[in-house]
Amino acid sequence: MITWAVLLPAAGWAEGESLLVHAASSLRGVCEDLRESYRHEAPGVDLRFNFGSSSDLAGQILAGVPGDLFLAADSRQVARLGQVDSFELCSNRLVVVEPAKLSLRMSPALESAQDLKRVTHLSIAEPSTVPAGIYARQWLSKVGLWQELESRCAPAMNARAALAAVESGACQAGVLYGTDAHLSEQVRIAFEIPASEQPAIRYGAALLLGSTSAASRDLFTFLQGATVRGHLARHGFLPALAPAALEALPEVPASSPWVPLWISLKVAGFATLLTFLPGSWLGWILARKRFPGRSLLETFVALPLVLPPTAIGYLLLRSFAGDSVFGARLDLLLTWQGAVIAASLMSLPLVARTARVAFEGVDPRLESMGASLGWSRLQVLSRVTWPLARRGLAAGAILGFSRALGEFGATVIVAGNIPGETQTLALAIFQDIQLGRDDRALQLLGLSVLLAFACVWSVEFLSRKAGSNGGQPR
Repeated sequence: MITWAVLLPAAGWAEGESLLVHAASSLRGVCEDLRESYRHEAPGVDLRFNFGSSSDLAGQILAGVPGDLFLAADSRQVARLGQVDSFELCSNRLVVVEPAKLSLRMSPALESAQDLKRVTHLSIAEPSTVPAGIYARQWLSKVGLWQELESRCAPAMNARAALAAVESGACQAGVLYGTDAHLSEQVRIAFEIPASEQPAIRYGAALLLGSTSAASRDLFTFLQGATVRGHLARHGFLPALAPAALEALPEVPASSPWVPLWISLKVAGFATLLTFLPGSWLGWILARKRFPGRSLLETFVALPLVLPPTAIGYLLLRSFAGDSVFGARLDLLLTWQGAVIAASLMSLPLVARTARVAFEGVDPRLESMGASLGWSRLQVLSRVTWPLARRGLAAGAILGFSRALGEFGATVIVAGNIPGETQTLALAIFQDIQLGRDDRALQLLGLSVLLAFACVWSVEFLSRKAGSNGGQPR
């Protein structure tokens, strides 16, 4: 996203110099302190930060995204960039956390790695790409639990998202950075991982090759000073480890592209079944009824079209998490059924709005004629209104199916990105881009384009048919 902070310096509308720093999400607090302290060090320099997973940021930099410095939670991500000027910034540690709320904790409490065998869902960052997840995988492999727990792991997009999964109660435990565990009062440290089992967590800092200004070199030097070391220590980070040869990033086998395709079709299909009748009913009400609060209902139905999908996902996460929802426990988080609910909510407005247009295209006089024959309201609907609006209703169902098929933001928050269970086409493409598997990403993209083309063509075909008949059935 392009912000005014980016546009103004480029257009010459702001004084001073601006430096863009790509930083791991776990360094957010440190970077805020860095911004404040560097204002005193270099008053004419403004620091802007792009936070995210280190693997995502490295991929963006390799793709040509501009920037001045890179602060990664894994020195191996710095090494991916090639010959850049870099140094070891700091280290961290892993801990096992559980929800602070007693009712959400395991019983009995978790006290050792072996107790994780009782956990149904274990929150970790994505173990194939995100450093926090890679380190968690290394530890679980070291203690001999990875193969047993891999299917129960709920991968998150970054370290902070893994923390949120435990906070919400979606996961009974999580393997997180110690620095992240202290950020929230909604989790507690179940046990500390012994030093002998800790993976070598290496945060790295790099001066990017595309940065040629003297200000970026000065900031790079400042990062190696006592002030920044103080910021790191205050946020719980450990001193940098001694230089050592870096292990290769773990290889992640690519699964068949048909698996995420099947999951996408299953989720979209069930979402369409859930939304067709409610959406059609809402469309009929908005087309035929006049009542107080009608505009409010119309606005409420359209909200998912304008709200960020992540906002919808967060609302669902908070609704499904905890002890109960409306008095009954719903175990929908991190399941394909949860993905269906997320996709349904995001696609319902398209079904309702298309159905409304279809019903408005039906001449009310034809309905009046049916009523004059003594038909009940239900008979008028089934014999006149619905048959005349059928092509528009079918178009709405296809549009809803298409929206559910491409859903990403709400799905990844509610259902996670679990290969073979909740990983849809959209999530699989995202993961393959992170891993640099361009060939497989293109395969999945091709499948997505074919499905999208078929859906859009079907909608256009039905619309032309309805228009050529003047809204009347043949």
